[in-house]
Parts: sequence; C-alpha cells; structure tokens
Amino acid sequence: MTQLSHADHSVSPPRITFPRAYNAAADLVERHMASGRGNEIAFIDDAGPCSYASLAQRVNRCANAWRRLGLRIEDRAVLLHDSVVRLVSVVLALQCLLLLRARIAIP
Repeated sequence: MTQLSHADHSVSPPRITFPRAYNAAADLVERHMASGRGNEIAFIDDAGPCSYASLAQRVNRCANAWRRLGLRIEDRAVLLHDSVVRLVSVVLALQCLLLLRARIAIP
C-alpha cells in the first residue's frame, strides 16, 4: 500500500512528514478518491473547476500514455503547458510512474 504524508497539528506550525518512497499522486489525488470526495473541487484554474475524479482520469490517461511511449524510471521529460489542469495532470502522472526527478520552474 502507498504511504501518505502526515500532518501533526498539535504543534504550530504543523509538522509534516513524508514517507521515504513518497508518491504525490497517491497523496494528492488517490487519497481523496478513496475517501469518496471525487466530485469535490481539486483546484480551479482559468478554465474553471477541476474535480478530483476528473483529475484522477487525466492523471491515469497521461500515465498510460507515458508507459506506451516507453518512458522509464530516471528518463527525462520537458513539460510546457498553457493550462494549469494539464500541467498538474502531467506532473502527477509522472510522479505516479515514479519518474519525476525534476526541478519545476514557474514563471
């Protein structure tokens, strides 16, 4: 089973711990889907709201496309998107494949 991050709110600021093999896609998307929050809004960009269910579908489609293209662990990829939803989907898909070893620059 995928390990998730944990926030200790008994201290201020909260202490957040991450497991050694951290998967952001599981933590940020799958955890909400498993809790029945698929229809809730994950985030909003210029195109409008995006639910966790929609984001999960996008991440899954993208991860499968990377697999079909033969992307492997430690391969490099350049990402350029004009949409926050698409960029988040691609980054989480790469994380889902445990491929993301990148520096992300946000202009």
